[in-house]
Amino acid sequence: MDMLQSIPPLSWFRSFLISVVAGISMLPGLAYPADPALAANAEAEQAIRAALANWTRAANQQDWKTALEVWAPDLIGWGTEGPDDTYKREADFAGIRYRPAPLTR
Repeated sequence: MDMLQSIPPLSWFRSFLISVVAGISMLPGLAYPADPALAANAEAEQAIRAALANWTRAANQQDWKTALEVWAPDLIGWGTEGPDDTYKREADFAGIRYRPAPLTR
């Protein structure tokens, strides 16, 4: 038995119409280039994830000089106890000579 004969005409037309509408709805995505901001965000996210993975690896190996690379010179961190954590404090712990960088404005 032919497949089209087994499907009621209204059902066949409805399926055809849905396929056409779905196909047409995909055309704008093919015609317009991707937003460049999305690519920039994806690149930034990849760089952040790589820096954090590198920090984790360095900290696990107790390579404090490499672990310090994730810190910005004007960043201040804090924990539940103890004093605020600063770049200078981390640099002193890593045994690196601290040179203040210009602050961001």
